[in-house]
Amino acid sequence: MKNLSFYLLCGVWLMPVFAQEPVEEAKVLNATAASEVQSATPPVPRDAVLFSYRGIEMTAGVFMQYNMNSLERIYDEDPKDKDQQILDLLEYSVFSACVAEEGRKLGFDKKPEIASALHRKEIDWLADYFVGRNVHDNYDGSEEVLKKYYEDNIDKYRETERFQFRHIFFKTIDEPAEKQKEALQRAKDALARLKAGEDFVKVASEMSDSPKKGEIVGPFRVDEPDESKRINPEIQKAVLALETGKYSDIIKTKYGYEIFRLEEHVLPDPKPFERVRGEIDYERRLAYITQLKKDTVTKYFDEAVKGWNPEIVKNPAAKDEDLICTVYGEPLTVGYYRSMVKGREDAVQKEIDKVGLDPFIRYHLVFRLIAYKKACEMGLDKRLPSIERKQLNELQWLQKAYFDHAWKEYKDSHPITEEMIQKAYEENKIRILAPRDAEIAEIFRAVPEEKTDERYRVFKAQQEAQSALEKAIERIKAGEDFAAVAREVSEATNAAEGGYVGKVNSQSTYRGRTYISEVFRLEEGQFSEKPVSCDGGFAVVKVLKMYDRVPLSLEEARPRLTEIVLGQMRTAFRNELGKKLVNWDEVKIDPVVRDAVSRFGGVAREVFHDEPQGK
Repeated sequence: MKNLSFYLLCGVWLMPVFAQEPVEEAKVLNATAASEVQSATPPVPRDAVLFSYRGIEMTAGVFMQYNMNSLERIYDEDPKDKDQQILDLLEYSVFSACVAEEGRKLGFDKKPEIASALHRKEIDWLADYFVGRNVHDNYDGSEEVLKKYYEDNIDKYRETERFQFRHIFFKTIDEPAEKQKEALQRAKDALARLKAGEDFVKVASEMSDSPKKGEIVGPFRVDEPDESKRINPEIQKAVLALETGKYSDIIKTKYGYEIFRLEEHVLPDPKPFERVRGEIDYERRLAYITQLKKDTVTKYFDEAVKGWNPEIVKNPAAKDEDLICTVYGEPLTVGYYRSMVKGREDAVQKEIDKVGLDPFIRYHLVFRLIAYKKACEMGLDKRLPSIERKQLNELQWLQKAYFDHAWKEYKDSHPITEEMIQKAYEENKIRILAPRDAEIAEIFRAVPEEKTDERYRVFKAQQEAQSALEKAIERIKAGEDFAAVAREVSEATNAAEGGYVGKVNSQSTYRGRTYISEVFRLEEGQFSEKPVSCDGGFAVVKVLKMYDRVPLSLEEARPRLTEIVLGQMRTAFRNELGKKLVNWDEVKIDPVVRDAVSRFGGVAREVFHDEPQGK
């Protein structure tokens, strides 16, 4: 067998492959791809052997699980080089199985940390299988039941009453009396244009003081529970008094004069059953599973659980190996609790605050161990989906364990030398460049931090800052010196120096990423044509000088060079390992099964249950 593609594939580090978690349900592949399959060949069984090599075998089912993401893409896209891509996956799977076997020979599957991890994977899988089997056998998701639930709970499935509108705004707040009179006259003029038949958006874009300029405002919930998202009640009342598509007379609000047009008003009518069918089914399944957990734990807790001590998880001094309890002899440890909670502490604590620590541990953790025991009693661990998951988990864990072991040995016997660093530098120095530098000046206007109870004050400050900077831009465009305008307009401490900031580079965090992006969008001598939102306010930026990127010195580049050398070593390591472990002439691939895995539907789907029992 030709194996050039294999060695190219080996240049990619294993971690992305190892990171693939085994899926817990048979995935439904792209329906379009399925419809394009034209073959009378029946699917091969999942336990059909795809390849064998010196006593190592991989079935079609394990191959499908192991390469699920890549196969989904190939089936979906049907690339021209599909046969080669399938061959690449096949060769990599052979190699992976051989690597895992080396780990098994060294007894890595007996190491406590790996054996424990594999056992935990098995527990989690079989607990989920137990739930799935109970849902399959007992949950009634028939159309009749779902429709009755919909009718009995119709208020849960009403539309959220909401609305959106456009407006033409004439500001009076904080304006002198004369300006307020002008605003009213402008509002009358705008209303006259609308009555004459002019387009609302056109009139708004030409006359409105609002930055929206006729754009849609909203949507807003009529009964918005979040105070920070509520619209002014007098505006809501005025808008909802209109028919959709109609505009109002001139309405005085605390901000000024306004003319509103209602664009949409969604009433709290019931959503059609077809729209919420999936939502209802999901809710009922979730409720069934929640009750299943409670019933199962209640039924078996006394016989299953020994040494119940849930409060130990509150003790920060508790060790990972300390027991919360045992469940049918299986240890439930503090370490397992911590691993389950890690990364979602806030959500877990919220649930514990709601239901209590004892019920949380009972119905989440104790349940899984009871469900595992009952799944084994039901023989679910002997079914093909479970056997595939077990083989897949062993493949992934042993593969990683042996790779870590062999890679460490390789690195220890092949230390990185200064000569290797020097060579990498000579080969890559034109690509290892310092971040680009720019020498800049700015005109900055500050804006206070936004607070819910001060939104108008913040909005007003934003408007004033942008207005001042827009006028500054016009002055600079008219020929005034940037530094002179900065001295007069800028509120930054560097205003006295004409807004001079100095050098920044493309990785700088000065005034935030939007500000830095604007700097490196500009050419030397250019300035912002509109105010840029930045940390603390708004700014206008000018690039005084743009510097070319220069190669880093060897010492500056050393961390990157070390990564490059390690990458080269990894490629050499993988190639050597491939030659050592696999004699490709001895690999036997079943051509019928090989053809089957290359086609959508070519391999039998996973069968989790013997026959349909639920509805």
